[in-house]
Amino acid sequence: MLSFLFLFLSIAIVVGQVSLDRRTTALSPHILFQVYFIIQLPLNLFLGTNYYLPRFSALSPLTSTTDIAWLGGFIVMAQLVFVLAMYAIGARPVNGPATAPVLWPRTRVNLICAGIFLLGYLAFLGLVLINGGFAAFAETREVWRTEGVGGQGWVLFPATTMLAIGMCATLLNNKEHFTGRIGAIKLFALYLVAIFPASQLGFRALIFLPLLQAGFFYHSFIRPIPGKYILIGSLALMMAFTLYGIQREIPYASNYGSYFEYLNYVYLTRPDITYTVALRSMGADIVQQTIDHMQTFGNYILFFPIFVEALTIAVPSSLWPGKPQPLSVQFSHDIFGREGGFSPTILGEGYWHGGVLGIIALLMLAGILHAYFRSLQTKSKTNTSSALLMLSLYPSLIMMAEAFQGYFNGIILIAIANWLFRIVIGAKRTSAPTTTDIPSPKPAI
Repeated sequence: MLSFLFLFLSIAIVVGQVSLDRRTTALSPHILFQVYFIIQLPLNLFLGTNYYLPRFSALSPLTSTTDIAWLGGFIVMAQLVFVLAMYAIGARPVNGPATAPVLWPRTRVNLICAGIFLLGYLAFLGLVLINGGFAAFAETREVWRTEGVGGQGWVLFPATTMLAIGMCATLLNNKEHFTGRIGAIKLFALYLVAIFPASQLGFRALIFLPLLQAGFFYHSFIRPIPGKYILIGSLALMMAFTLYGIQREIPYASNYGSYFEYLNYVYLTRPDITYTVALRSMGADIVQQTIDHMQTFGNYILFFPIFVEALTIAVPSSLWPGKPQPLSVQFSHDIFGREGGFSPTILGEGYWHGGVLGIIALLMLAGILHAYFRSLQTKSKTNTSSALLMLSLYPSLIMMAEAFQGYFNGIILIAIANWLFRIVIGAKRTSAPTTTDIPSPKPAI
């Protein structure tokens, strides 16, 4: 009953925002961030303390009321800190004259976007070749995903995230070509081109998150997507996310019979896969294990390593053999004694850094980043460069609920890529400012 109360409070916080904030929609990143937060933490807490779930080791129906109260309290406190920080930063008055619109040189941008796609596919080809060729890579792809990615970010980033940025830039530079039913088909075709390398590498997030970017572009710049379609699309995306993950763990073959017989076989023989793939992580259980470990160990790592890793993430390991170890690897080793494979959630990461104060600090930082996104929204109608940065950051802000450090690193790389893009295209402001720079009271996005 107590765990249900915390789940109810978390959902109520989101419902309250949607009801009171006219700028908020179901596609707003701070709402999707909290939805993901709820799935991993209060929902997992409720399920883990009411049922015996596969692979859960810290939470069960035998968990004490005291432990539930502490963990549930941390969860609700963290969510409130995030919301209050975001609205406190976003509520600051903006003074000064309206700025002039920023326009892109259309032909140059289209050529540069074509170059980004070419570079992305060349990087994908290079990544496959340095891993033994297509046939060898296909056989060892699962091992590579978990153990061999390190040191290959210099080819992985242009083949995945940079392609998504190229997709977003192409959409923004040619908005009139993506209207109507034919335009929606063109948009989806461009999305498929952008995620083909990611689909071959097997990263679910890098396949499906660009689809969120494309949907958010359509909702923001073409026409608003009705709520019922957002709900249907979200359910379909979650189902595809889950089925893809199951097939990645146990590939489907004809000897399993029909596809439904195959899913039934996986559910009966490996319920742990079905559960953890569907909910993405054992969030609340991992956080409880982190709390238990840190209470025994007591040596918080504090926050300095966050910024060291983020500021060095752009340097290839081949150029810096002594580059600091990724914090995700260190977390898995220190807390679980294993190499990788755990999503700490933003709550677990915050506690690992500095206990309760660490949770507060990390959620405040997340709230500030989301407030910055909202400021980009007000500029996106007249400043195409701001719109590109907004679309580029969109999925990372949502997914940092799962693992803050990894997506914070991604934000740094995205910011660098956007900065270089602005320099190369030579975007210029027009001579006269317009009143459209002033935020509209209507919830356009």
